[in-house]
Amino acid sequence: MVRVVQTGKDEYNCPKKCGPLKYGRSLHILQKTTHCKKCKGIMLTENDVKEWERKGMGPRGNKLRKNNLFELLKSGTNGTLDCPKCSRRMKEIHLRYKKTRLMSRQEDVMKDPGKHVIEFIPLIGNLVRMVQTTVDLAGDLTQGKLEKSVTIDGCDACLIFWLDQGEIIQITGNDLTLK
Repeated sequence: MVRVVQTGKDEYNCPKKCGPLKYGRSLHILQKTTHCKKCKGIMLTENDVKEWERKGMGPRGNKLRKNNLFELLKSGTNGTLDCPKCSRRMKEIHLRYKKTRLMSRQEDVMKDPGKHVIEFIPLIGNLVRMVQTTVDLAGDLTQGKLEKSVTIDGCDACLIFWLDQGEIIQITGNDLTLK
């Protein structure tokens, strides 16, 4: 008798040369994704992008559908990373968006929580956050929103996107335009 063992997902390697990608949930993204445990990047296939577009994230919704990643992929420039699926060079897509200072700070905490350790200390963290919030709101009133940027990688041959840690939050939560 022959037993067939199915792995369920194809094997892919991290474009940043960290090793094989894993499929499942991670602490950073609660939805199941193909991701790298070392660099925290995630790979989105065409079906994954369509699934993310369908899902709403929070009260303001998901802006991924409006941003239309597949259309933005046509305007990318040749990048340095190899596609995890077909090993061709992926394109870099340089995008920009505007963000309030307070939301920008929260985005930065999501990208690298280790840099913001003091904010998690109970009493001191509350005081620091209160001062930062006041300064952020004053800055938005006097100088306007911050212009931010994000660069994502995508393969135009097999429609795979590679997002570094925190970039999924940036592309689903903002109105993106080409840089």
